[in-house]
Amino acid sequence: MKQFKVGDQVQKIGALVPGCLRDGVVVAIKLGQEDWQPTKYEVEFKHPRATLHENQLQLIPSAGSILVHIKRKRLHELSLVCAFVDQPECIHIKHCGECLGRFFQFVWQAS
Repeated sequence: MKQFKVGDQVQKIGALVPGCLRDGVVVAIKLGQEDWQPTKYEVEFKHPRATLHENQLQLIPSAGSILVHIKRKRLHELSLVCAFVDQPECIHIKHCGECLGRFFQFVWQAS
């Protein structure tokens, strides 16, 4: 399943990322031949072009976008499910401190 699309601004994640590989743009998507094979993304950075797996990249929110938090009712519903079913919501919760805190409050109350 594709996590990014062509034109998305992404950054390489990791502890030791050189400055020239920090911010880039997805220019091509290479799907795995089998279902279990990961999707690879060709990313154009400032100097080099690199092919990376999706777990090596993180989406950079655009400067003009407004962060929309997940509603309390939906967070409560997600806390009752054993596994996340909607990946964008999972990614948002993972990176948003406010939603993550409210999510864990619901999980703690349920247990």
